Amino acid sequence: MASQGFLKATLGSCVAIALIDRKRKVCALAHCLLPYAPRGASPADARFADHALQNLMKAGGWEPTGNRGLSGYLAGGARMIPETDGSRPTVGEMNVTAAQTAFDSHRIRYQVLEVGGTEGYSVLLDCEALTLTCNKIRPETAE
Repeated sequence: MASQGFLKATLGSCVAIALIDRKRKVCALAHCLLPYAPRGASPADARFADHALQNLMKAGGWEPTGNRGLSGYLAGGARMIPETDGSRPTVGEMNVTAAQTAFDSHRIRYQVLEVGGTEGYSVLLDCEALTLTCNKIRPETAE
């Protein structure tokens, strides 16, 4: 959580869950590695998309539901490892689904910036301007 400076995440199959509170001029960012916490994991562990939003809300002093001035953002969830048969969802897809479920359960309106694909993303949250940018990380091409 911050009210000045920048928060940044570099993502592959991970997802970034961001919150911006324009009234209080505060923002928060979680970098989620996996969709669901294993049984017995600490509820404070924000590495998991199903725990991260709740932890950001608690850290920011936001109510569990009904935060009208709060804007949510979601990015990442790329397919970084080629599938063999495509019969199962990728980790990236599961991360996106878990994050969307968390936003929906907390009734937070959110914007999907960039999700999926086969390239990573760079997310930059400017806590003074209260803006979030998301750019694809393109592999360098050999000349």
